[in-house]
Amino acid sequence: MKRTLLFGLLLLCPLGVSMAETSNENKKRQTVVARAAEMEKEGVANKSFDVKKEEKRSMLEGMTILGSTGQWTVVPSNAFLAKSPTLTRYILEKPNGTFTQWPEFSRRNRGWLTSHEVTIETIKGEDPITEKQLEVFKKSRKVIVATYKNSPVSVLPAQPKSKE
Repeated sequence: MKRTLLFGLLLLCPLGVSMAETSNENKKRQTVVARAAEMEKEGVANKSFDVKKEEKRSMLEGMTILGSTGQWTVVPSNAFLAKSPTLTRYILEKPNGTFTQWPEFSRRNRGWLTSHEVTIETIKGEDPITEKQLEVFKKSRKVIVATYKNSPVSVLPAQPKSKE
């Protein structure tokens, strides 16, 4: 007798959950219908709204594509601290080959590509890279990319110091 009662309860439990879910769904549907009716009374339902469509933008907008040996990566356009004119062949117009994450790409191309770790203040333009450092970068004959925590970052131009 106890087994039969227990078995009967187990059979009814899923039905109770299912009926509760159905009840919640009905309440939600009724709420939506009521709101739609209310909007129709106010005349909002028939009004057309001027919705501006967003222009399609590319993920590569504001980025520069670097490529070599069938692989490519992207860096922010303002991340370059120095670009040797002889290395412009590595700057691509369109991706070509396989996308590679920055750490792997820079490791594989360290012969012509290097990075320079910068601070938050340098990124913001508050503590610019000195002219002496820039001269050293230009003489290195490599593409030098600014990085923060080993990821390429844009560097703003030097900001004039405010007088306080």
